[in-house]
Amino acid sequence: MIDQLIVHVCATPLAGSPLITSRLLGRYGYQSRCIAGGKYPDGRDFGCDIHPAQEKLRDELLERADIIVAHNGGPAWAGWFQRAVEHKQVCVVYHSGPSRVDRILERLGAPAAVLAQYQPRLYGGQYPLVANLIPLDEPNYQPATQDKARQVKVRIAYAPSNDSACFDRKDPDFWDNKGYQATLSILAGLADRDDVEVDIITGCDLKQCLDRKGKAHIVIDECVTGSYHRSSLEGLALGTVVINAADRRSLDAAKHCTGGAEPPFVISRLDGLLPKLTELVEVGPTELVRRGLANRRWMEQCWSPADLISRGYSPLLASARKIFTAV
Repeated sequence: MIDQLIVHVCATPLAGSPLITSRLLGRYGYQSRCIAGGKYPDGRDFGCDIHPAQEKLRDELLERADIIVAHNGGPAWAGWFQRAVEHKQVCVVYHSGPSRVDRILERLGAPAAVLAQYQPRLYGGQYPLVANLIPLDEPNYQPATQDKARQVKVRIAYAPSNDSACFDRKDPDFWDNKGYQATLSILAGLADRDDVEVDIITGCDLKQCLDRKGKAHIVIDECVTGSYHRSSLEGLALGTVVINAADRRSLDAAKHCTGGAEPPFVISRLDGLLPKLTELVEVGPTELVRRGLANRRWMEQCWSPADLISRGYSPLLASARKIFTAV
């Protein structure tokens, strides 16, 4: 166990990524805690360690911290956060594009890394990359135990986090585009088939979302932007066939984290999604389960938290430094 306390701080849940990163660091050699809210305004719950509103616990934890990891720059407007980073070693992880984060800590000298998805192309310079970590050993991330191979229908799950429809690459909202309406239209047509069942997952907590994805044979992330997202990694971990439109830059970012192994996504843009889904449905449940379990093995071999922490988070934490000034 490394004799340092790492405290992650974030202004929003970020789909549970900071909390899960903290939890996994705690299993692989670090003391780690997370200060972030667990719920979005729409009620979706991603879990919580210490909520920012728990002032006494929050301030005591920050006082004890050796390193503060500010996800998306942290709540830099908050006085309690400003006081904490004055006297601590700090580093930053960017999960979102530059217009959606606070970069003041980086400008003051804190080292920063970016998530290894679409983010690297949006930041100038050579930023270290860190992976979106998946807790492969936790019960919620195990392949479904029911016999999906014997099911008559192929189940397709689609879990869009929003209904954004921005197709302008220069607009920051572009990277939130899940192709919502177009994907729903494609799935509505497929749902008329006798051998297909469609599950549109919205507005539910993380545990429920994972449970429903795990019951599917196919999980659709998004087929618009050229990125993959946490949903794709969850789908691989749960033993499903995962479809997205990850382009070469996103796949190369993932390969940087794995040491060269490319994620086994099925690649399709929106205009090719219907024929791709039709092709997959027609191979049948048994073959889809076989491919899904191969995807799970890939995650175990190539996306293990221990390896990704060693390659990405450990060097970042080692580079954390005091910035010697109030924000």
